[in-house]
Formats: sequence, structure tokens, C-alpha cells
Amino acid sequence: MQDSIEKFLERAIKILESNAKKVTLYATEYPGHAIEIAANLKNNINYTILIAAGGDGTINEVINGIYGSDKKLGIIPLGTVSVLAREMGLKLTLRMLLVH
Repeated sequence: MQDSIEKFLERAIKILESNAKKVTLYATEYPGHAIEIAANLKNNINYTILIAAGGDGTINEVINGIYGSDKKLGIIPLGTVSVLAREMGLKLTLRMLLVH
């Protein structure tokens, strides 16, 4: 499963790079790390959108990290169930997520 997630992310990065000036990838290393990363980036003018790729917990951390800022949030649901993405009606295929 890890291999398929890595391939999915590689494809996502290629699609994002074809539509953006720059894509920077940050990997979390421990619980709460996504909050720290997002909080450090929320006032950085070089980033106009943060995209959380992960499960509901990771997405929740990024939301908490950017809370109070004007940053846009993109979601690439990679969780086992991806409850948030399903409740929001997001498409769960890579092309549909990144083209719209």
C-alpha cells in the first residue's frame, strides 16, 4: 500500500508542478508536526495554498496550523476512510482532485 501511495503522490506532484510555479513537499515525522509546518508557512507570502495529503488527522492538523490566516487549503485524501473528503463530496481520484 505504501508503494501505491508514493506513486499517487509522485503523480500528484507532477500535475501540481505543471500548473504551479513551485511545489515544495514537507513530510511529517510525528503527531502534531503538520500543525507546526502549516503554522510556520501560514504567513509566508511565497506560499498561496497549502495542500494536505493524508488522512483526516493530518488534514485536521494542517487546518489548525493555518487557522486565522488567509491561506487556501487543498486536500489530497490518502487516509484509510477519508471521512472529511467524503463528507465534503470530494472526488477521490487524483485527476479529479487536481484538475478542479
